[in-house]
Amino acid sequence: MNVDDKAAVSDVAGKGLKVVVLASRFNGEYVDAMVTNCITELLAKGVSEDDVVIKHVGGSLELPYAVKVVAAEIKPDVVIALGVVVRGETTHYDLVSEITYQGLMQVQLNGDIPVIFGVLTCENFEQVEDRVSSEGQNKGAEFAVTAILQANLK
Repeated sequence: MNVDDKAAVSDVAGKGLKVVVLASRFNGEYVDAMVTNCITELLAKGVSEDDVVIKHVGGSLELPYAVKVVAAEIKPDVVIALGVVVRGETTHYDLVSEITYQGLMQVQLNGDIPVIFGVLTCENFEQVEDRVSSEGQNKGAEFAVTAILQANLK
């Protein structure tokens, strides 16, 4: 989904939804940009600032457990899990990406709260910058719209 397609997202309404945004501290400057863009879009779509909770975790691998905890304690309508994983010279990228994806999917399917996979898996920092920038692909805003759509399925 592209949030620049105004017709496709114009009727997305988040009023009354409680949203948790979980953000990895690893590659924090990029994740912070996604958080900012995500929150901006949530508020623009009617989610109240009082209904948005932001929590931080160490890295992307910590996101699945954090989702499980906040789902039980806060009981939001949706959780957005944000992180950035960039390929390096070892297999670490492949492991982190796959395990994080599987963990988030498992928590989502075993629970009753939608989880938005907002973990960017990129080959290099140029790709990351394009995806997190509000002037680029603006994935943070895209994840916000997706979260509202998923939460409204219930």
